[in-house]
Amino acid sequence: MIVDLIEALYRLLWGDLFTLPVGGGIGISLMVVLLFTAGIWFTLRTRLLPVRLFRDMIAAVCEKKQGRNGLSSFQTLVISTATRVGMGNLVGVVAAVSVGRLGTVGAVVASGILKPRIFPWAAVSVTSPPMTLFL
Repeated sequence: MIVDLIEALYRLLWGDLFTLPVGGGIGISLMVVLLFTAGIWFTLRTRLLPVRLFRDMIAAVCEKKQGRNGLSSFQTLVISTATRVGMGNLVGVVAAVSVGRLGTVGAVVASGILKPRIFPWAAVSVTSPPMTLFL
């Protein structure tokens, strides 16, 4: 029952809301429409802040180190981005393992070894029979 509810919500958010007649047809989902709408709304709400302060953002990232032992602005940006991306990957693995079965653990290990994205492996492990190799 809960799986049917999750699948219905998934189809609502990620299923094709409408199709653009470009090439073979490009499906546009409700989530894509919501994300574009939110991006435009926040850009207008902040009075085009990303456009107005683009030069300042580039200047801030390109600043040199203040001291000999300190970090440059670019180094702090890279570290901040790496920690956020790393946390997103951890959350994705936790979600895959909590939703999946025993096969998910094996799929996550295999994805770590082979270095593709985690979600296709997790989707395969949820729909396939559990693997007992990694018990």
